Amino acid sequence: MSIVSPFHLQKGYEAYVEDRVERLIRVDEVRAMELLESIQYGLGYLFVGFFMGVGTDMLFPVYTSEKDAWTVFSEVILQCITLIIVVFYCRKLVKLMPFLFAFNSKYRVHESEEYQGEMMIAVVLIGVQINLIKKLDFLSKKFYKYLWQQERALAKTF
Repeated sequence: MSIVSPFHLQKGYEAYVEDRVERLIRVDEVRAMELLESIQYGLGYLFVGFFMGVGTDMLFPVYTSEKDAWTVFSEVILQCITLIIVVFYCRKLVKLMPFLFAFNSKYRVHESEEYQGEMMIAVVLIGVQINLIKKLDFLSKKFYKYLWQQERALAKTF
């Protein structure tokens, strides 16, 4: 008695895997330019995002536990709307930078993943929003207590 499996490898998977491995380990001028472009724009987002993020955080009131939840919630909404605008202009500022390493005419500039800046914007711009993070933590604890009538237990640290 043979068992018929409903799972089958796609046709031509060997060629597909071979092509993907070849692309993964490829070392040439175009790959070097992709990496250099990612580094250049990633660093651009790091610096611009850091300064714009710190500036944005300083525009808003400092978190204090004495504030009621609705006041904190309104501050969070306003800060998030401001961050949407800041992200828009952060991208515009970084994209003003010309690509500094265009030494191969085959390379299509501004097509690297980091040109849009999602990773660095997320890490840096949001990471420096200390008051926003504290306010979100406060609101999440309040919401948890409202839903389950108890304090949220925190994970143990090392």
